[in-house]
Amino acid sequence: MMRIVWGTAALVLLQIIGTSALTLPDFSTLAANKIYFFPMDDAVCGVGSKMYYGIVTPETMPPASPKKFWMESMGGAICFNKDSCSDKEFSVWLDLVTVIFRYTKPFIEGIGVTAQQFLGMLTAPNNANDLSQFRQLQAAYLPNQKGGPLEGEVGFYFPSCSGDAGLGNYEVNYTSNMTVRHAGGVGFRAMLQAIKAKHSQIDRMTLIGASGTAVSRVAWAPAVADMLPQTQIMVVADSAMHVLPATQAFQFFWNEVQWSPNPSGNHALAKLYDPNTNSFPTFDWRSVSAISDMLRSYGGRIKVLYIGCVNDKVIVEDRSMLSKYAKLDIAATKESSMKEVEEETWDFLKRLQSDAPAGTAFSYITKGDCHHQTRNGFEVEKNNASDPTDLGVQKFTEAFLTGNTAGPQHRWCCGRGLSQTATIGGTTATGTASGSDTSGTTAATTKATIGGTT
Repeated sequence: MMRIVWGTAALVLLQIIGTSALTLPDFSTLAANKIYFFPMDDAVCGVGSKMYYGIVTPETMPPASPKKFWMESMGGAICFNKDSCSDKEFSVWLDLVTVIFRYTKPFIEGIGVTAQQFLGMLTAPNNANDLSQFRQLQAAYLPNQKGGPLEGEVGFYFPSCSGDAGLGNYEVNYTSNMTVRHAGGVGFRAMLQAIKAKHSQIDRMTLIGASGTAVSRVAWAPAVADMLPQTQIMVVADSAMHVLPATQAFQFFWNEVQWSPNPSGNHALAKLYDPNTNSFPTFDWRSVSAISDMLRSYGGRIKVLYIGCVNDKVIVEDRSMLSKYAKLDIAATKESSMKEVEEETWDFLKRLQSDAPAGTAFSYITKGDCHHQTRNGFEVEKNNASDPTDLGVQKFTEAFLTGNTAGPQHRWCCGRGLSQTATIGGTTATGTASGSDTSGTTAATTKATIGGTT
């Protein structure tokens, strides 16, 4: 049984000054290899309880003015009406206490505390939680350990508890007895603004999201790039195929969800949580080429990696639940949901491979039904074991994060391959995006650039 010792260390506490204005602590006052949790100021969870964020320190602290940061968002379901927000699964993601109970139940019962007490332990003032021990909870990727792809970098951890995957800025009265604060976007923006206020000269910002927050981190990328106009933005989107551009699922969220960023959407039951709507993502994916167009418009300053399993069990189940709660004419059974998700995935990825500027879009899609690999563990089997440049999804992800990838930008299972040449990190290689079969596929050659090298 793992035994957590929740130590303390001297630090300058988070100061809250005014509305949506966080002030980060001086990193020189933080101990190495710790995770500190701080409350947001006016951003709250869906049920109105406090929202927190974490600062994740590496084993060796960087200089006083770091040039590289990463922000990881915990995965999380969304809800969008009375029935979905009352669902036993979706409602978990409206409060950190229920999230903690869901994912750490065996551990907290083993040490004899409640989820509320454990949250209090994690977020106690001056508390420096041991990061090595926290990693054993498997709550996140946290890739800044020794030997990790972001070794030595300070990171920020953003738990999800607003039922909007960190996109919302609305308080919604679904009924007279049910009000949900879908204000995750307010909290995420506050973190970004706090980072910019103290560390404006950043060379690289890495956004890591999984499941619902993988969708939203891609949506946030242009807003982050605008906020940090000299910074390279890297996005890891793990299990992000819930909502893709120009699909019926997207059209529903864009037009009908009360907390949608669409200014002309249906907000009849909603009011803005924060009247200041500057620096929020537009999430306007009405065009099938929305992601490729976004990558092109930023001239290589945004790069995105999609990883996932083609029959992701959570995405398939969520698609069936969307059909149920939104009353949409889309897949309702497991079989039809699986077919629809798979078709949308391949259609999207083929278009992304074809249309995105060279070196801006990467993907590694494996067979199976895995979900949230950066938390639950990466798939071990490689798509093409006979290809010496195919190192598997974990190494592919790490290479993307470090800028040292060699070989194809896209590696896909299930006979879905496109030939291409990539020049990444100074190495040129020719290969295919397929793991096992390229027959019957179209050839396309591209040159890739990653990590600022060509």
